[in-house]
Amino acid sequence: MSDLYTKELDLHNMSVAESRKYLKTELNALPKHIKDVRIIHGYRKGKDLQKFVLNEFNHKKIQRKVLELNQGMTTYIIKN
Repeated sequence: MSDLYTKELDLHNMSVAESRKYLKTELNALPKHIKDVRIIHGYRKGKDLQKFVLNEFNHKKIQRKVLELNQGMTTYIIKN
C-alpha cells in the first residue's frame, strides 16, 4: 500500500550490489514531496538484504531508518 507521500521499492530477487545501485539511483531521483520510502527486502530467504538496508546502506537524504513490524520491510524517513 502506498500513498502520495510514500514511495515503495521492492528489492526481491536482487543481490546486495544490485540493491545498492538501485537504492542510490532511486533516492537521487526522489521527488521533493516524498516523505518516506518503504523498502521491501524480505527476510525468509536470508537476512542479507535486510541487514544491508537497515544497517549498511546510507544516503544523504535518509533521516532515519525504521524496521517495520513486518520484518520484510524497512522504511526510510526522508529529510525535509
